[in-house]
This record gives sequence, structure tokens and C-alpha cells, in this order.
Amino acid sequence: MLVYIILVLFILIYTFRSKISIIYVTFVLFILSAFRGESVGIDYYGYKQAFQREITSSVANSNLLSKFEIGWVLLNQIVDYFSLDFHFVIIIVSFVTIVSISYVSYKETSLPVFTLLLFVLLFYYQYPFSLIKQGLAISLFILFTYFYKRNKLFSSFILIFCFSIIHYSSFALIPIVYLAKKIVIPTRTVIFLLISTLIIGFLGFTDFVNELLALLPFEKYANYVDYKEEVEINRVNMFGILIPRVLICIYIFYYLKGNFFYKNLFLFGNLISNLFVAVSLFYRFALYFLPFEVFLLSNLVYSFHGNKRMFHSFIVLSYSLFYFVYYISKNRGGVIPYVFIF
Repeated sequence: MLVYIILVLFILIYTFRSKISIIYVTFVLFILSAFRGESVGIDYYGYKQAFQREITSSVANSNLLSKFEIGWVLLNQIVDYFSLDFHFVIIIVSFVTIVSISYVSYKETSLPVFTLLLFVLLFYYQYPFSLIKQGLAISLFILFTYFYKRNKLFSSFILIFCFSIIHYSSFALIPIVYLAKKIVIPTRTVIFLLISTLIIGFLGFTDFVNELLALLPFEKYANYVDYKEEVEINRVNMFGILIPRVLICIYIFYYLKGNFFYKNLFLFGNLISNLFVAVSLFYRFALYFLPFEVFLLSNLVYSFHGNKRMFHSFIVLSYSLFYFVYYISKNRGGVIPYVFIF
């Protein structure tokens, strides 16, 4: 825990817009992610075994592309071609993830290092620790939205291609991104959608999707290793933990002016989460949209001055620390060993 406390205090010192500070903090976050131990994250061992025994094996495997996306296979094989081990794949994933988020933070917010602080506290920084392949796709997806927002179509298409071949399911999100850029949703409608979807999800009306989703052709879920034992879902705890994020979404729509594109993306992430948090395979789609809250919260804090900025900073940091403590206590994604390694 000491390393996180030091990291948080260090980042708090540099909450101003400076290229030097953002580069320095980005470098620190990259090092901590890229050179973590193998015991960190629930998927590390499974992907390492796949790298050694299947993807780069000299024995031909005709089922390889039925288990792994072609982009992931190519990345692994390129690393192997240069006689590097699997950890270099982790280094690449960490670099792309951190640099992408830092770049968008610097371009989209006036407090980019504060944005990275929220990125750490809200546990989005830990995505590539566990969801290694999807963590890479999510960072490329966020970078895509930045260029798409500015109508830079060539860069957008390149990034669509990149994150789609890394995680096929992400291609299905393009219509949502298109819709998010075109519409402005009134705050009252946002409140209605958030509350109604939370109730529908809690009552279990959407749980049947768990069986249907496995039949969809664009997602290769067979290669995910499930380390969790079969347990009975505690719906009260599962949906109760969503309430603070639902409230912060309403808070963002109420207080933050403009930013409707990112606000819509975050809203869609909340709606998917509310409906399908009990459907683990479908909940993965929400993970592409939820990280946009770090940009929104940072801009919201910056939009106020004086005592109002202090007040809203307190709200945002309290909210972020709540989830940080909760996720640490639950060892989300198996990241607790990370605290002791460094």
C-alpha cells in the first residue's frame, strides 16, 4: 500500500498543465506497469502459457485463430521473432496503454496529471494488469474517440482496425460512438435512464443474455481463463456498488457544461453496467466506456474556481478514494501482489 500512497502524494504535487510533469508521471506509471511481477493480475499466467505453448510453438496449431484474435497472435509472434520473452508483450501493452491515456489527458483536460491520478484511483490503470488483451484494446479505443471527435478520419480508421483485431468484440461499439457524437441527452432523461436500467438489472430481467452472448461470432471467449470459483451472486452488493457511479454520472451531467460526446460515452457505459453487471461476458463492453469519467471529472473540477473548485475537488477525490479502497480490499483483478513487489 505504501507505493500507492507515495504515488498519489507525488501526483498531487504536479496537478498543473506542464509537459514535463505529464511526461514524468507517465514514465513512472509505465515503469510500475511494465515491470510488475508475474503474480500480478489474474490473466498473466494464462497469456504467458499461451505465448509459450500455442502462439509461438513450433508445432502447428490449426485452431489458433479460433482461440485468439489475429492482432494478438501477430503481436506475440513479432515479439517471439526477435527472440524476446512474453514479458516484452507486457511492456508493449503497458507502453501503449499509459501513453494513450496520457496523450488524451493532456489534450482533453487542463489538469492532465490530476486526470492520471483519477485514472489510478478509479482502478482503470489496473485494466492491463488483468485484462491484458482487452486493456490494450480499451486504450486504443479511447485514443480513437479522441481523433474521431476531431473528425480525423484516417487516424480513426487506423485505430479502429488496430483495436478490432486485438479484441473483435470492440468493433460492435462503433455505432454507439457514432450515436454519442450526434445526440445531446437532457439531464432529466439521463436520470430516468440510469435509475430504470439499475432497477431492471437488479431484478434480473437481463440475465438471460449470458447464454445468448456466448453464441455471438465476434467474441472469442474460449481463451479467457476463469480463476473464480462458482459462487452465488449477491445481487445487493453487486448492484449496490454501482450506485456511487450512477450518482457521479448524474453529477457530471448536472454540473459539467459541454463535453457531451464524452458524457454520452460514460452514460452508455453506466447503462450497460446497470443492465449487465451480473452477466460477466457482456459487462466487458461497459469497460470501454467507463474510463471516460476521468476526463470528465478533471474538466468539471477545472471549470470551477476558488472555494467551489475545492468543494468539487473534495467530492471527486472522495468518490475516487471510495472505489480505490473498495477495489483494493476486494483485490480486484488480483493486483494486491503488486503492492508488495515494489
